[in-house]
Amino acid sequence: MPRGYTLIELILVLILTAILAADVAARDPAAPLDAAAVARQVAAAVRLAQLDSMTKGARYCVQFSATGYAFATQDCTQLVADPVTGQTTVDLPNGMTLAWSGLSTNNVSFSGNGVPYGGAAAGTQGQALAASAAVSVTDGPAVYSFLITPQTGVVQP
Repeated sequence: MPRGYTLIELILVLILTAILAADVAARDPAAPLDAAAVARQVAAAVRLAQLDSMTKGARYCVQFSATGYAFATQDCTQLVADPVTGQTTVDLPNGMTLAWSGLSTNNVSFSGNGVPYGGAAAGTQGQALAASAAVSVTDGPAVYSFLITPQTGVVQP
């Protein structure tokens, strides 16, 4: 009885290897983030603002714009560098937009207890959230959102 692989088995292995190689080559590690990843990044920024407020005993906030966000302290008047990028303002990738609802202005801030406040004008505290606030990242038809819950400030995907 002959041992080894048949020609058909070898051809199938080569075809599968070519398909896998084409898939790997198509993935560019420098490719821009998708909207879901950017939404997670913005949610992490909100969580960081809450954590900083609770650990440092100062009010921190995240200011939203249609094209990005910024960290601020001192009742949303003094911009602070983002710990990841080192920039005071983080811009979304081209073509993506940021939207929010449940906030009367473009920011959410946190008290030293981690309670979320919305609608703070610069230099004021604003009002504690009465209902969940939603923040969305849009990239064409794709929309990814998260909620900031009142009282606790928990960020829910």
